[in-house]
Amino acid sequence: MSDDDLDALLALLKESVLFSGDIPKRRRLSHAEAAKADQTALRRLGDPGLTAMQRVKNVWELVGTVDHLGKAKYAPAVPTIAELWQDCALVPVRNAAGNALLAIGTPEARDVLLHLIEDSDPFSVHLAVAAVFDADYAKAFDHFSRYFDTGCITQPGGAVVPNTILGTFTPRSFSVGPNGELRPEWTDLRAPSWLQQDTRWIRLCVALRKDKLLGGTARTVLRYSDPELAGIALE
Repeated sequence: MSDDDLDALLALLKESVLFSGDIPKRRRLSHAEAAKADQTALRRLGDPGLTAMQRVKNVWELVGTVDHLGKAKYAPAVPTIAELWQDCALVPVRNAAGNALLAIGTPEARDVLLHLIEDSDPFSVHLAVAAVFDADYAKAFDHFSRYFDTGCITQPGGAVVPNTILGTFTPRSFSVGPNGELRPEWTDLRAPSWLQQDTRWIRLCVALRKDKLLGGTARTVLRYSDPELAGIALE
């Protein structure tokens, strides 16, 4: 699509019902707030989305619009898409907005994603972590190391972010090979190479493998990492 076409698409998005004053905005809780909240409060997080779904009749058309802008890496759309990512109560639209920001990949787009790393929605954390690795995997360990401090992990909800960070290196699914063997597949195909190129992650997982809160994820990382690297770290 040409820039003129993308401009027109962005204008349609701005003029859509998503930006009308009577559409409810999503509710947010931090990890600590969610850890302390009762089930009733957690269920109420979805109420704005149910109301918005009744109000918006062309949800999937709007999802497609956001997807197009993201796949085109159309940077002028970042402020508008950022508003949807932060406030839209419609989960399909909001998820499309997050994926679009990651796809556009400008510093501004990545900052918007990173801003919600403390949001209790798992997809918020996933994309915030993905944005850091996507920007520069070599700096990711230094950026995230503070989340693995014992004082942070043991706080209410404090294990959510570090578990998600380590989850970057765990398989999301398995495929069946030609001989019937199971082949691990990662959300980001680059993750195994990141692990090999910055072995601090391996050493961190070795140190955390018996941790009550992070041990399960750490052991999974080691199980599917390079056996030689894991063996050296264990020694």
